[in-house]
Amino acid sequence: MNGFKIPAAIVLAIVVQAGAMLWYISGIDHRVTTMYAEYQKSNQKAVIENQVRMEMDLQEVIKAVVGMGQQVTVNKAALQILIDETADLMQQNKALKKQLNTLKKQFNESKKKKKEKKSTQTKLG
Repeated sequence: MNGFKIPAAIVLAIVVQAGAMLWYISGIDHRVTTMYAEYQKSNQKAVIENQVRMEMDLQEVIKAVVGMGQQVTVNKAALQILIDETADLMQQNKALKKQLNTLKKQFNESKKKKKEKKSTQTKLG
């Protein structure tokens, strides 16, 4: 390899191509860095929007649960009123049954007395 000479034009061409390649790669790197920064900003914006949506949904769920709790309280009070009224009606029903049984006994006794009167009248008569 003694005496082997490389022409200066080839060396210069290789240096120019290497410089151009570095310049091109640097441009690509800059674009990628810019796009990544924009992606992070938009991703952060999307995350914030999603968190806001979730917070709004959570507030709606809380309102619905509170409304349901109030409705349960109202229904519980109404149910207690119905239970009390049912108990009163059952007591009234028992009292009416007792009165009805008493009236039946009185009616049967009066029937017996009438029969006895008729039978004694027919015997005497």
